[in-house]
Amino acid sequence: MHEGENYCPACEKHNQQFNIVGFSWFPNRPINPDFKKITVLKNGQSIWRCQKCQSLWCLNLLKNHMFRVPEKNLQAVLNWSENQNRPSKKQIATLRKIRGQKIKHVDGLRSLAFPCRVILNTLEELDFCVVSLQNFAPFHYGFFHYQKIISFSQVKEIFPSDFALSAEIRNFSLKAPELDRDFFPTVILSPQGQEYTLVHSPLLFFKDGDLKGKDMRLLEREKWPTVLEMKKNIYKPEKHFQETLILGKL
Repeated sequence: MHEGENYCPACEKHNQQFNIVGFSWFPNRPINPDFKKITVLKNGQSIWRCQKCQSLWCLNLLKNHMFRVPEKNLQAVLNWSENQNRPSKKQIATLRKIRGQKIKHVDGLRSLAFPCRVILNTLEELDFCVVSLQNFAPFHYGFFHYQKIISFSQVKEIFPSDFALSAEIRNFSLKAPELDRDFFPTVILSPQGQEYTLVHSPLLFFKDGDLKGKDMRLLEREKWPTVLEMKKNIYKPEKHFQETLILGKL
């Protein structure tokens, strides 16, 4: 029994069928001896490991919630903490032209997301990159669908991506109206008049055949089709989109 103490719920038998990604933490309660703090990050957050199931967790800045950290992403979290990871003046100028999206988080956490193309220090060129500048360690599960997570310190140059949607489209999609249950669409238009419905917010890139994000424009709200027609035209991103996340600090 764990009544009255902080413990890892992921290794409890009745929870093993679920993918638990977070749980409440109570600072004034005792801590189960199987739950160990393994390091403290430079921004004050801490990393913990359950000695029974070996799961990793990150305690938020308010010290009232634990978030799951996949083992394969632990190094990305540690690198974010140890490195400066802040853009140069030249890189800041480029990012301002691209215009980032303010992503809302709980507990006063802040981040800006920029779709871009980059050249790394190794001279490798990558497109479909998302630069995320943030004031918290990258523990949220939203970060972990990326195939590759790298530190901003590995970036040599930043460029706008032809596949990135305009800032107008990206900003609208973040606050799109709910027109049906759990249906928050954004309708965009190609130069040929083809309509696409974006529902995977925040969607930063677009590619369909020869069409790229730079070709698309936001369709005026009064010209939107019916909900039924919008659902027929839902855009399904290709699997390689946003495959690289580049972590930096605000």
